[in-house]
Amino acid sequence: MWILKNNLNNNAILITDQAGNERIILGKAIGYGKKIGSTVDLQQAQIEQNYVIVNHESVKAFQELIKRIDAASIEYARQIIQKGEQVLNLKFNDMLLLTLSDHISFMLKRVKQNLQFNAPLEWDVKVIYPEIFDFSEWAVSFLREQTHLNVPHSEVTYIALHLINANFAINDMDTTISSTKIIEEVLAIVAEYYHQNVKEDSYSFKRLVNHLRYFVLRELNNETPNSKNSILNVIKIKYQQDYQCAIKIRDFLQQKYQWQISD
Repeated sequence: MWILKNNLNNNAILITDQAGNERIILGKAIGYGKKIGSTVDLQQAQIEQNYVIVNHESVKAFQELIKRIDAASIEYARQIIQKGEQVLNLKFNDMLLLTLSDHISFMLKRVKQNLQFNAPLEWDVKVIYPEIFDFSEWAVSFLREQTHLNVPHSEVTYIALHLINANFAINDMDTTISSTKIIEEVLAIVAEYYHQNVKEDSYSFKRLVNHLRYFVLRELNNETPNSKNSILNVIKIKYQQDYQCAIKIRDFLQQKYQWQISD
């Protein structure tokens, strides 16, 4: 049995579960007419998302976020997330509903004031995460249709970054943006070294990007692989040109980001 601890608004409540954990529950009209101390019927409640709160600071942050997000933005975000999980066959973390709702709410206010921002990472996101970028184009069309506002195309990139952040176990948006930019820098080195543009739609390119994605995230999170790379000596001899390209990338990352790259 869940006990209502605080009524945040008609669509969000703070409860205590059977184990004594605090949870924030989101659902359409889930808080309407509810009194503090009353029980929450799990069978009848239309629960859309619920979050276990690890500390009181998280509760405060959540409450402040709920206050400034309008119900319509939460519904837009919910539908985008639901559709995205189906189309992309991904599972986003629970916090995406809040972060994306907050972004949409603020973005719609900017659009009404005719304020727009460029998306400098558009090419990077489109190349590195093409499926998510394509879906985000649908999301922008959906928002235009629902709001009857001229939502700018730059929002494709921003929505994509939120989806990336919520799927690849990245700690924060700054890390998402940094990792995307670093991958783009590495790809630029590869293109310059071989004096040709990479084929962005090829399997080899997608495989390379996938490796780079997890490599960069490991470095940003200070995770060092334990295994020794026994194949490196063979690569030095058999694929000298490619080995030298890897050395060029290593030197760049060491100089610009002070990374100590393992074999």
